[in-house]
Amino acid sequence: MYAAIRLHARTTGDAARAIAAIEPYARVEWDSAGKPALRDSSALRDGAIALADLLILDGQVERGRRLLAEIIGAMERETRGEGRPEFWYVFQHPVALALDGQPEAAMALLERSYAAGQATGAWWLFLEAEPAYDALRKAPRFEALRRKVREHIAEQREELARLRAQGLVPQRTGSDR
Repeated sequence: MYAAIRLHARTTGDAARAIAAIEPYARVEWDSAGKPALRDSSALRDGAIALADLLILDGQVERGRRLLAEIIGAMERETRGEGRPEFWYVFQHPVALALDGQPEAAMALLERSYAAGQATGAWWLFLEAEPAYDALRKAPRFEALRRKVREHIAEQREELARLRAQGLVPQRTGSDR
């Protein structure tokens, strides 16, 4: 949902409407000094990251950057200080890092995610369509990762076709896809 709203806001230029749609779900509160507080106990924080992205897109750059700093700080506290596995952060936090202008940190987390076998399930969104990665897409490391993911997916499709040909996996047609 958040990705679709973010992509729509970029297409239409209507970030204000997107912010209004996401803000109730982002679970972010702002104090009188403009400091954000995360009220979502989920490690994903996809709503808050989407809100930060849209704030920046809407010209509220300082507010969006403060929110990103809070999100990234929480991730670092939870992994380094509390021992939470990095697994919880493999999809959304590279987005936050990229949006925050930390391409090396975003790339490193994406590469670790791939190496751990976690980055291939949603490749079409996270590598191909995620707007936060627009600046990374020209980088050789990012292209190499995209190539690895595509190759992995092709290998998996070949294996599935082989298993279907052997009758070990049912053929799916029409309505059962």
